Amino acid sequence: MRVNPQRPQRKAQVQNDRPSILKTLTKFTARAVIAILLVAVFVFGVFPTGSYVEQRNELGDAEQELSELRSENAELEARVTRLGTDAEVEREAREEFNMVRPEEESYLILPPGG
Repeated sequence: MRVNPQRPQRKAQVQNDRPSILKTLTKFTARAVIAILLVAVFVFGVFPTGSYVEQRNELGDAEQELSELRSENAELEARVTRLGTDAEVEREAREEFNMVRPEEESYLILPPGG
């Protein structure tokens, strides 16, 4: 059997290459983990934050509209209450529809032509 003196050196070289391979794999793994973390932060952090801000703005607009509608409802309820009296119904009929009582006469005064 013949012993090749270079063979042990190859083993030593292969064994010496293993730490550099491990270092390369470790660097690659670390970079991959960082990349995955950045993507996860972007997907779970940036997109939901944008949606949150948009929904918050929509909520503010909806609250503003709700406030205006409540105010309008209060005014309309007050008008309904006022229209519950005969005097208010008569006033509305005269002002809005130019109505008169049967025994009254209505005159329309036109501005001078010119």
